[in-house]
Amino acid sequence: MSIIGVCIVGAAGWAIAWRTGVWVPTPTSDDSGKEIALGAQILGYASAVCYLGARIPQIIKNQRDRSCEGLSLLFFMLSLLGNATYGAGILFHSVEKEYFLTNLPWLIGSLGTMVEDVTIFIQFRVFGNGAQSAAVV
Repeated sequence: MSIIGVCIVGAAGWAIAWRTGVWVPTPTSDDSGKEIALGAQILGYASAVCYLGARIPQIIKNQRDRSCEGLSLLFFMLSLLGNATYGAGILFHSVEKEYFLTNLPWLIGSLGTMVEDVTIFIQFRVFGNGAQSAAVV
C-alpha cells in the first residue's frame, strides 16, 4: 500500500470514529484545578529522552562511515509518517494549555524524532549514489 493509501485509510478511520461517536473532541471547559500526575510526566519525559536518543547512534554511524548502506529508507519514511500523525493527533485533539503541557513529553518524543528522521533522509541523499535501490526495500 502506498503512503497516500495509508493516509486515506487513516483519514477514513478518523472520520468513521468521529461520525459514530467513538472519538469525541475534548470539551472546552475550565479544568484549571486538575493536577498532572507526576509519575506519568516523569515516565513521559524519560520515554522522550530514550526515543530521541535511539536515532543518534545511527546518525553518528552514517556520518562516520559516510554511508547509509543497509538502512531501509521505507522504514524511516513510515516512521516519519507515524510520528507526524501521532503528534498531529495530540495537537488537533485540544488546544488547551493544560492538555498541551500534559502531553508535551510525547510531543517532544514524536516530533523531535521527526527532526532526526529528516537528518537521516539528508544522509541518504548526501551519501547515496542514486543506484542504491536496496535502501528502499
